[in-house]
Amino acid sequence: MSLEDLRAGARVISRDGDTLGTLSRVVIVKESLKLTHLVVAAEGGMADERVVPLGVLREASEDAVQLSMSTDEFGEFAVKYDTLVYQPMADAERGRLDASDVRRFVASLPGELGPAVMTDVLAKAPDEVDIAKDSPVWRLNPHQKIGEVEHVIFDDRTRKIASLVIRRGFLFSREVVLPVQYVTEVVEALGGIVRVEIDDAALKQLQEFHPGR
Repeated sequence: MSLEDLRAGARVISRDGDTLGTLSRVVIVKESLKLTHLVVAAEGGMADERVVPLGVLREASEDAVQLSMSTDEFGEFAVKYDTLVYQPMADAERGRLDASDVRRFVASLPGELGPAVMTDVLAKAPDEVDIAKDSPVWRLNPHQKIGEVEHVIFDDRTRKIASLVIRRGFLFSREVVLPVQYVTEVVEALGGIVRVEIDDAALKQLQEFHPGR
């Protein structure tokens, strides 16, 4: 079984050998934990984050992610991950003073955006969530935080997550491998909270992560 390592912050390199940016996060199907997309924090004049399908992944190592896309293809086909959409604030009853008029007036004050509602639209399906570096990992019983996600290890045959490498500790932190069998849910909130079901004995027995092994 060949496992690939996706480390947030790794350089993302095009087929031409150009650095496109760094790996920001991965997008997975919530129920199956199958990876579908990579999110790249792009460099230069492009938008901050662009999403590409996992199918363009050629190779992944601790320091770099190689794509089969050329630099031009990335610029043309990579989709903006987070788009801000502005929608006008509705007037509940035209011609009459009501609460909606007050909201529209306040939103029109100097320094405000104007009488509009700003919404973030993410380029992913409703059944998908993302996991980023530092996503918190909480166990359910007892309810406590056990670490933060450092990076993701997946099976390149099934495209499913095999393990999470999580960082434990504060002053003297260490990286351990958390097998996917302990993951019960990934919640789309605060950067993707990972919920796990693991007892004290299994938690203590988690193996330290050693790159390249």
